[in-house]
Amino acid sequence: GPSAEYFLRSIVHTRSILDPLAGIKLTGHLGPKNSIGSIYAYDEQPSDPSVSDNAHFAIFRYKRALRQDSYLGGFYTAKERERGHNRVAGTDGLFRLSQASTLGFHAFLSRTEDSTQPPAATGHAVGVQYLFGTRDYDMNFAALDISTDFRVDTGYVTRTGLATLQGAVGRNLYPKKGVVKKITPGVFVSLTNDKPSNQWESTAFPALTLT
Repeated sequence: GPSAEYFLRSIVHTRSILDPLAGIKLTGHLGPKNSIGSIYAYDEQPSDPSVSDNAHFAIFRYKRALRQDSYLGGFYTAKERERGHNRVAGTDGLFRLSQASTLGFHAFLSRTEDSTQPPAATGHAVGVQYLFGTRDYDMNFAALDISTDFRVDTGYVTRTGLATLQGAVGRNLYPKKGVVKKITPGVFVSLTNDKPSNQWESTAFPALTLT
């Protein structure tokens, strides 16, 4: 299943804009701590030639820097068409707990309306991720919940309707000689509930990273 970090990167996928007829991208800073980014595109969509149903894409990102690499942010994305829309709004953040650890989160709500497929559908996606890394150990633990009706037309979310817990632990070893500078044997485990079928999926496998 997708990790919390991977999911956050999937909220915006510019290849979902197929054939833009016009567009604009703006980025900038509001003072030393606030940054914004926005994209607008008017996109020609493949559809019935007798119906004009091109799409307006809008993406807005806000991020406020906190201490060290901590931050709080917000997202808004929309795909507006004559026959309906998909809108997603939410927040995300990262908190530096110590020199070795961080805690990240995200929470999004979506609403989708399509006159050809009523009624309107609402959904959610929430996740948390804890990272711990030192010279000797790396750890990554995540929890993610995505409702069946969550949808983001500006992004690339391959699977919805799941709740998953994941964990990975690695031990860093440093050879005194040779080309390889670091060897990290570890283990990855995942437990996922598929909501539509209420079936459980489990994964566990060893991993080895050479750097």
